[in-house]
Amino acid sequence: MYLSRAILRPDSISREEVFRLLKGEYGIHAMIWELFADSPNRFRDFLYRFETDGGLPRIYTVSERTPAGDTDIWNIDTKIYDPNITEGQILRFSLRANPVITRHGENDKHQRHDVVMDYKMQKRKMVTNAEAVQEAGAAWISSRGERLGFSVESVIAGGYRRRTFQKTNGSEVTIATLDFDGVLTVSDPEILKQSLYSGIGPAKGFGCGLMLVKPL
Repeated sequence: MYLSRAILRPDSISREEVFRLLKGEYGIHAMIWELFADSPNRFRDFLYRFETDGGLPRIYTVSERTPAGDTDIWNIDTKIYDPNITEGQILRFSLRANPVITRHGENDKHQRHDVVMDYKMQKRKMVTNAEAVQEAGAAWISSRGERLGFSVESVIAGGYRRRTFQKTNGSEVTIATLDFDGVLTVSDPEILKQSLYSGIGPAKGFGCGLMLVKPL
């Protein structure tokens, strides 16, 4: 696996193509996929997170292949990604995820719900958005720790956003995202390593699920 960081070159920011691609959520999504688009039929084999650095786009990826972006647009740093993780190790982590809960809906169909909105509905009382984000977010990531190879020691959840992507066929998809920063203890190194490679939660094709870790 490979861990890469791609930062938009400052001298490319005025290019008309770059402005076009960065216009709207789906433009960003399309730009990132082009880093790995060596074939029109290629399946996604990478995770990514989009951020900004001094106003310039910055992208982190974990992938089976090295990204091959236009070097006139991107400065790309890539290294082999094989983290040395041991049982009982304490790590700091950061994660952007699409936390959802599945409930039975009409006709007994399973429906996914945004955990923040679901939390507020289940509480049936006044709670602030910040309280709902922290409490629902912390419960969501903590409940997944055991099967993902870790236990959460502490976590701050924030950055709640509902993001709408306009697809090329004209349809739209809306996802809710949360940013997590916290401390975990490794319970199963191999399972956690696979979680770092394969991602956590849904909407991985839209910049969710990539967890980054480092020693505390």
